[in-house]
Parts: sequence; C-alpha cells; structure tokens
Amino acid sequence: MFGKNKTTGDKDETLPFSVIPTIPPQIKENELSDPESLRSDRANSTIIATDVEFEGNINASGQVYVYGKVKGNMTSAEGPVKVIPNGLVTGNILCRELIIDGMIEGHCQANTIHICEHGRLDGTMTYDQFSVKKGDIFTGQANQSRQREAMINVIDINHETFMVPSIESKPLIR
Repeated sequence: MFGKNKTTGDKDETLPFSVIPTIPPQIKENELSDPESLRSDRANSTIIATDVEFEGNINASGQVYVYGKVKGNMTSAEGPVKVIPNGLVTGNILCRELIIDGMIEGHCQANTIHICEHGRLDGTMTYDQFSVKKGDIFTGQANQSRQREAMINVIDINHETFMVPSIESKPLIR
C-alpha cells in the first residue's frame, strides 16, 4: 500500500525519478561521523522566521537570525546576530558580531558591527570595529569602545631629553 511498487503482470513499474542519497555541500565528511556536532550547531542557532512577531528578551549562546520582528533585548554570548532584510528589532542588542541588513531601533554593543546596504540603525552603538556599505542609514551616536584603551598607550614625551632649537618667530599677519 505505502512505499511499495505495484506490479501489473510481469512488468515492474519504477518510480519516475531516482532516489540517491546525497550529502549537502555544507556538511563536511568528518561531521557525518559525529552527529553530536550537527546537533550542537542546530541547537545553538536561534531563528525568528519571517511571519513571527516575538515579544520578550532573547539570551542565546550561538547564532541569532532575525527574519521577523523582535520587541525586546537580545544577547548572544558566542555567535553573531544577523538582522536580515525586512527583519526588525526594537530593543538593545549585545553580542560579539552584529550584521544589520534589516532595521534596529535601540542600542547595539558588539566587537564588530557591519551595516549592510539595506540596513538601518536608529539609536546608539558601541563597537571595536565598524563597517558600512553604501545605501545604509544610521541615525544616532557611535562610540568606539577601544578609544580609551588607545589613550592609555600614548607615551609622554620627556621634554628634558627632547630639545628643539628655538627659532625666533615672526607674526604671520602684518
């Protein structure tokens, strides 16, 4: 009844297509021997689908993909947060890497922030590295988090050992 080929007389009816198991190209051969690695990748990904409207905070350990709408704060300790075109986040985001190709309204804090050509950020951001593609919109305030660390590494000039010969200066305006 189900899954069996029916025969009529002496002829076998075969399926009009061939069933050959294939390995998707994104899966490496050594991963096939370790099903735990496949499960852990899936378990560490959070996806907000296109038609989903989520209200609340998200605390993830892996990747977060936002295709739909999120109203709340998002934190991802290890993986990147990607706001896909037509995705909307109203809230604050804290992560290692943030890729904005949708819209965010709030404060973003990440080591690396990329605003893509369809991206829009209305709010503030704190970053170590920042990149922008042509066509994006950013409205708000940007703060580089390593700016203070760079100031600490400035070496003072010892004025006693660094002597400049004095030149009599003349006024430039007469």
